[in-house]
Amino acid sequence: MKVLTKNENKIMFKNTTDTQSNRKIENFKKSFALPKVGWKIKTTFAALVILLLIAGTVQTVITIGAFFDTYKIVPHSIIKLEINPPFTIQIRELISPIVPDATSSAEVEEQTLNLAPLTIESLASGADFKNITSFIRMRESSNGKPTNDPTALHNKCAAKGMTNEYGYNPQAVHCFPDEATAQNKIVSWFKEKTETMTLATALCFYNTGTKLSDCKYYQDYLAFTLK
Repeated sequence: MKVLTKNENKIMFKNTTDTQSNRKIENFKKSFALPKVGWKIKTTFAALVILLLIAGTVQTVITIGAFFDTYKIVPHSIIKLEINPPFTIQIRELISPIVPDATSSAEVEEQTLNLAPLTIESLASGADFKNITSFIRMRESSNGKPTNDPTALHNKCAAKGMTNEYGYNPQAVHCFPDEATAQNKIVSWFKEKTETMTLATALCFYNTGTKLSDCKYYQDYLAFTLK
């Protein structure tokens, strides 16, 4: 019988201990190991994942298509260089004949204006000047109806034996010698303005002093013409 040395005994004991430890670990792993999944379950799971991916892709395409049916992408320049001239020359805006100038004096000498005879019928092309003058006279002086307001333009002119029932140039207390002259002036003014602007803009400019494409004054005129 072979007698083992001390070192050989240690090596044998170590190997025996390692073998037993490895067996315990393998038994522990086996006790907690998940059962093996069959190929049918794997195939079903894979098919389900593929279907979900296809459905998600189809829904994404539909969503993107609906977005571009409603919206569009417009590219913009990230950087825009613009060189402007140091100044520009523009035509001065004319003062509206109906809006008083805030800087003008209240005491302005009355003015009269004599114009060559002019009939509404001779200027009726392009705009209904008869309706325009009728509307303005109604709006600005209630068709020349006297009132107790001494500051009203038509009352001031009437006190002088003259007339201005159209609110024309109130800052200068502008009075006309008679109704025909006043009417001719309004027709002439609108004829000139409607050569370069619409009737709506001309009426707004006459009332507010601002060239607008639409305003209440013009809408009231439209309602007046329908009566």
